[in-house]
Amino acid sequence: MFFPFGTLFALSYAFLIHAQTPSALIPASGAVGTCDFATGVLHFDCIPIYLGYLIQLLFVFASGAFLIGIIMGGYKYAVGSVTTQGKEAGKKELTGAIIGFCVVVLSYLLVDTILEALL
Repeated sequence: MFFPFGTLFALSYAFLIHAQTPSALIPASGAVGTCDFATGVLHFDCIPIYLGYLIQLLFVFASGAFLIGIIMGGYKYAVGSVTTQGKEAGKKELTGAIIGFCVVVLSYLLVDTILEALL
């Protein structure tokens, strides 16, 4: 019962802090490659550069989700060793986290290869 409320509090605090900081969709410098989003000096070549930047941000979030999935699955596997159902649930979560991360890495490599060809 404590875990969901603690998690909810931590997430709401994180969103409160994030709301006070500038958007992460544009880097603090305002520039990505040769494109300057702060001044609005943009050209057609900015589209694949910016998409690559957004994909890198998404990869960071996916890595964080993978880490949380591994921690939660490992915890369920370790604590669930008392019952067979808990151990199986932990094993499923670990397997799901690892397969999900492999899918994310392969899709990142595919999109990165395509974006490199466009640049």
